[in-house]
Amino acid sequence: MEQSCARAFAGRWLLLTLVLLSSSILTVDARGYGGPFFGAVQQGRRLLPTGATFRATCQSAGGRDRAEFPPSGSNNQATFPSTVESIMVAGTGNRGEGFNPRPLIGILTKPGKGSLDENGQEETNTSHIEASYVKWVEAGGARPVPILFNSTEEQLEKIFKQINGILFPGGSANLSLESPYMKSARKLFSLTLDANKRDDYFPLHGTCLGFETLSVIVSGPDLRTAIKKEDMLDVYRMVIYFRTSAREKTMRNVRDFVTNSLTQSSTKEREVLDPYKMFNKPSTLHFVSEKARERAVFSKMDDDLKNKIEKKPLAMENHKFALSPKKLLAAEHKRLSRFFSALTTTIDQNGKEYVSTMEAREYPITATMWHPEKNTFEWAVPDIPHSEDAVRMTQAAANFFVSEARKNFHKPESIKEEQDLLTYNYCPIFAEKRGAEHTQIYVFEDPAEATRMGASDVATY
Repeated sequence: MEQSCARAFAGRWLLLTLVLLSSSILTVDARGYGGPFFGAVQQGRRLLPTGATFRATCQSAGGRDRAEFPPSGSNNQATFPSTVESIMVAGTGNRGEGFNPRPLIGILTKPGKGSLDENGQEETNTSHIEASYVKWVEAGGARPVPILFNSTEEQLEKIFKQINGILFPGGSANLSLESPYMKSARKLFSLTLDANKRDDYFPLHGTCLGFETLSVIVSGPDLRTAIKKEDMLDVYRMVIYFRTSAREKTMRNVRDFVTNSLTQSSTKEREVLDPYKMFNKPSTLHFVSEKARERAVFSKMDDDLKNKIEKKPLAMENHKFALSPKKLLAAEHKRLSRFFSALTTTIDQNGKEYVSTMEAREYPITATMWHPEKNTFEWAVPDIPHSEDAVRMTQAAANFFVSEARKNFHKPESIKEEQDLLTYNYCPIFAEKRGAEHTQIYVFEDPAEATRMGASDVATY
């Protein structure tokens, strides 16, 4: 009798031990960061140090004392909740299957300070991202990571392995194939194609300038072959800056001169984009087919919203150039037509039709000439639509892009490395208050001296 009780008691202890052991093994942080399964496991959580010297030195615009994060005296440790549901398998070859609950979206910066800069875009180590793109990515459930346009190829390759999608935002940049911005864009595009070819599902989206960037890259030849670099490069930069500026009267003669040089050039057949007039105006979108209504971003919209965007001007647009449907299908641009298919078109202020939404035929790459981020997050331009339907459009676009990014499982090596990547390390400027056409802008100085938390001497604006 005593032996039976002892065996039963021992059996229960063995069962309890196995249960506890299984529970410990499954206690892994959601991104699967390194270290043994049993390392630093405490009460179902894994302690993840964030660095003993982490502090914020972001000074407010009003000149108040700098805040310190975390407060002095804190133990400066972050615990990362772990659940069985959040465990995922990292690596390549996932074919877009699975679910990443913590996606990171890389946003390519653009030269200069954007609409904060009265002198146009010049070759500089300073770059920027309008905060509306950061907020749009967050609205979809991802976290934004700035990718400096003047990064080296090695830096781009490293960050590509840490993020789950890329956004080429709107704005202004030199689209010459050898410009620093385009070199980085081409490298990131190439990395995206290579990843998808080996079944490492990786999405890329371009908005406005991003649409144009993708068009130029895919088509091959330099968009601006009509402009001789040695004669026109400085003028060209100014023109590209004012392409999206609200200051339409400024530089009009110079812009018209360069535009005429482009359209009258003997290399006209090699140009990808044509001049269009769509300055800070909301527009309707016209589906090219019934099938297009179910593709890409529109797959996240209900029929009611899709019907409304064809009838109501809900899509905010602001650009000087665009891709005509004829150019997309033209024989001299076979590479472009084989790669992209149009989903919607729009009519500009002069009655000319252009492609306003397109998607890659074989890759998770999309592009819009309309700005999905503006409806919810930009307030400096009066004509931006802010109705409930306009906001629904913004949200649907964000949901689609981030849902694509969740199919990728790239990741940093540690929580600290992840934290160091994020835009949360930087301070946005209230640009609208300074007369800019964007509400907030992130400005990144030289990579070594960015407006970044953790730097001892931070330059703020």
